Amino acid sequence: MLEAKHIGCVGFIKCSSACEHLRACSQGYTCCTSGMEENLLNLSRREFETQVKESGRTLQASLNGQYKSFDDLCLISQSSTDKTS
Repeated sequence: MLEAKHIGCVGFIKCSSACEHLRACSQGYTCCTSGMEENLLNLSRREFETQVKESGRTLQASLNGQYKSFDDLCLISQSSTDKTS
């Protein structure tokens, strides 16, 4: 997911003599500054965290629905058993 949204640093600024070697962007020397790279990393982190939270909410809603269905089934079964006893 993150790689699909990765924004390459090449092309942000015309290359000058002040190129830096960065951690996440192109592994060679690039025209991207460490500040630009940090901003891209923070943006990717926030987007990833948002996706995880949304997926967690969806999963929780699904599990709650299944729990309610199971609970209802148990109550019906118990009620049916009580009537036959």
